[in-house]
Amino acid sequence: MIFDSIKNADIYRKISPNLKAALDYMKAHDLNEMEPGRYPIADGKVLIIIKKRICHEK
Repeated sequence: MIFDSIKNADIYRKISPNLKAALDYMKAHDLNEMEPGRYPIADGKVLIIIKKRICHEK
């Protein structure tokens, strides 16, 4: 697990090809606009999971 700001994502791209694929996907797509679901990428080696939950009432 990496806990950092998305602004620093380039630092981590060299860790693994799968992490690079996930970071590239997140950079190329607006995850906030995607429907909840499972999105396989990198020939199914990486799975992007979008969930939307209400954490508290406004």
